[in-house]
Amino acid sequence: MPSWNSVLAAPAPRDHLVQLYTSELSLVRTVAEFVQHGLADGDAVIAIATGPHWTDVVARLGLHGTEVGVAKARGQLIVLDAHDALRRLMVGGVPERAAMHSVVMPALQAARAAGYSRIRAFGEMVDILNRRRNLAAAIRLEELWNDLLETEQIALLCGYALDPFDRAEYKETLPRIGDMHSHLMPVADAERMEGAIDRAFIDVFGLHSDTSLLRDLCVGQLPTSTAMPKAQGALFALRDLDPRLADAVLERAATYYRGA
Repeated sequence: MPSWNSVLAAPAPRDHLVQLYTSELSLVRTVAEFVQHGLADGDAVIAIATGPHWTDVVARLGLHGTEVGVAKARGQLIVLDAHDALRRLMVGGVPERAAMHSVVMPALQAARAAGYSRIRAFGEMVDILNRRRNLAAAIRLEELWNDLLETEQIALLCGYALDPFDRAEYKETLPRIGDMHSHLMPVADAERMEGAIDRAFIDVFGLHSDTSLLRDLCVGQLPTSTAMPKAQGALFALRDLDPRLADAVLERAATYYRGA
């Protein structure tokens, strides 16, 4: 497994990355890095973003010397409004394949017509749906995206405003989101999360237990093919094995992570 930074910088065709975030700043940082590397490496970038987030991403790109206006002028960067795009692809309250293609395919065709064969995209539409408590529609849109990634050979980054320490999210939302993606990216300050979960495992299973081995065994039982940090995988796997123990680990890990 390459480093997470390299996955974000140079995703392979059909890679479907997801970033969980609890602060707008952490999402903006991830998206700006994804876009910056894409433009620098000669990829076309399609951003289907909300206005406030994109404004912050552009500001961050400017601080790092990326000329957004120049990239747009040469057809390398195409920006769509996420709320408008979502409105256009919903039919009867559900994302519809033909409508989704009518939104996304013109952008792909324009990028290719401008001479760019490698394309990466960032999309916020699923996040909007999940914020509206419409997980079913978000998952349906993820399925449509996965079909498009397969046929068009592009890479995609999504973001979800979710707390990875909220036990309620593990009942349905996080597992279903995880299953839809090839890579679940580390949360902000991944090293702190790893340390918090290590301490939580010791609290729950005892100081003399081999918590590292136990975590690896848990992760080895995961049925998903989604690549994710070991700490996150351990939380998923432990919940499948014993939800009560998983809740105990999650509660202690949250305390350590937030109090560090």
